[in-house]
Amino acid sequence: MAQATSPASGQHYGVRRVCQAWDVPRSSFYAARQPTPDSTLPRPPARPPTRRGPKSAVSDAALLAAIRQDLTLSPSTGEGHRKVWARLRAFQRSYDSGRTGVGSVLGPGWRHGFDLSAVPDSDGFEGMAATSPRNGIFSIAAIFVMLDLLNTSGSQPLDRLVISTLIAQFWMEQLTGNVFRISRPGAIETFVRTGTARWSEPAGSSSTLTVGTGNACNLATGDGEVLQLGTASAGQPGSVTSWTSAAGARVDFNYADGNLTTVTSNLGCTLTLAYRPWVFSC
Repeated sequence: MAQATSPASGQHYGVRRVCQAWDVPRSSFYAARQPTPDSTLPRPPARPPTRRGPKSAVSDAALLAAIRQDLTLSPSTGEGHRKVWARLRAFQRSYDSGRTGVGSVLGPGWRHGFDLSAVPDSDGFEGMAATSPRNGIFSIAAIFVMLDLLNTSGSQPLDRLVISTLIAQFWMEQLTGNVFRISRPGAIETFVRTGTARWSEPAGSSSTLTVGTGNACNLATGDGEVLQLGTASAGQPGSVTSWTSAAGARVDFNYADGNLTTVTSNLGCTLTLAYRPWVFSC
């Protein structure tokens, strides 16, 4: 019908006009004209699906691991893809008005995105169950035992006084060096010691902290990522030394004179940072 000639105009009706008159999509018309494939002929092997467009140097699995790391380190929730993409492409810094008295190569109050550290500290309030009952396990046990020992009328027996004094000394020792603060730009997580080699995670966190020799830390997140932080003391925070994703991507951090100098991944990427008086470049 499309090839038929109009007696009035002497021109073909055309596919568009005929399909419009019959209320038939043109795609159906062209699909009907396709030849039926011959089942006896061999078919070309199916190619696995691949990403269209130019190929990047980073695989999809590695990019996914980097995105998950960025979302894990971000203090915010519900991050959009534009913010994540911007952070992955550039060396980022952030400002904290509460840290204006803390010196930094970027200036007072400024931190870069790789500035992760662990600091041992003492917090008596946390040790006395200020935020969670399990954080005060030593305090609760010590108080109840001392009350039971000294809950007698008249003069106290000497042995009970000595035992109560030893318990009080033990209690005070548990309130000293009893927390580890994992600091990152925009957020600080406080882990409280609740037993031998046992550190209680903050409310709402699924991370697990393990403290080794020299207060070197291993932080495992609920997503299977592992952060290793170097030896730390009260006056010298332990900086992050490596990050490993659940997919196997690994990033190593190297320092010189306390400053981060290189960031290297097992994907073949390296970020080098240089420090000169009043100048910082990467």
